[in-house]
Amino acid sequence: MTRRELDLAKLKSATPWPVLQETIRLQLGGLLVFLGAGSAAETLACVLGESSSWAVLWYVNLEVFSIFRKSRVALFGYISLPFAQLLIISPLAFLALAGIALRRNLLIAVSSNLTLVCAGFLLFSWHH
Repeated sequence: MTRRELDLAKLKSATPWPVLQETIRLQLGGLLVFLGAGSAAETLACVLGESSSWAVLWYVNLEVFSIFRKSRVALFGYISLPFAQLLIISPLAFLALAGIALRRNLLIAVSSNLTLVCAGFLLFSWHH
């Protein structure tokens, strides 16, 4: 057996169900996509605050990341920090990575469910 096969065998024995590995990958992938999109939206807003002369950046901010812009406005009523969305999303990513490192499926599940709540807030603020 090669080293990769041994590592896969260890991973399969570490999780109680084989399907759980796919679920963990999907939960972590969704969280990382959410974190990447949120950090891109916040970075773009910061760049536009410094230099607002680029038409392409304005288009991306107003059309592509409009959902994050609207949720930032809704969140500003409660928390008036500059990167408030990242301060909410980043601990969720840390929680998921800690769950993977410690092999605690509960931490991954909590992180995934709270990410779903954050995504629901994004959709709710975008709709209203």
